[in-house]
Amino acid sequence: MKAFEIVDRLEYEYINGNREATITGIATDNRRVNAGCAFICIKGARFDTHSVFEQIVEAGAALIAVSREWADENRGTISHAGDTMVIAVEDTRLAKACIAAAWYGHPADKLITVGITGSKGKTTTTHMLSDMISAAGFRVGTIGTNGAIIGGEIHELNNTTPDSGELQMYLA
Repeated sequence: MKAFEIVDRLEYEYINGNREATITGIATDNRRVNAGCAFICIKGARFDTHSVFEQIVEAGAALIAVSREWADENRGTISHAGDTMVIAVEDTRLAKACIAAAWYGHPADKLITVGITGSKGKTTTTHMLSDMISAAGFRVGTIGTNGAIIGGEIHELNNTTPDSGELQMYLA
């Protein structure tokens, strides 16, 4: 997948770099940057990966998404990114979700999804509905307290609600 393709449905400002670069994966952890990956800078409670922008470039990221605010304050740093495609977005967490969806081929476009909310009975309702849909002959997947269950195979989750990259992977 090319860099310009992975951001096709994302609203962004193109700053510089090679739009034709081949993307090899997605990362948000600067310790896991691989050559060719799309890296999304995230400002967390304890660490902001914007602060290691140069390290991410040196590690070979093909695409880096940064916040518009950071980009406006750091144009000089960005100018040294060479062929790395750099884009600025309003919300890097939303960018991560959009990039992950593109990486996995926009799986939600091909699925019927049902959300179950409330304060009591969500897991029970989910299992009952899943059993009914499965009995009708459809392939079913659920994501929730008991993990991601797809076609009867259970995948443990670190959180009840997986992050956007993990969610797109399970939807795919």
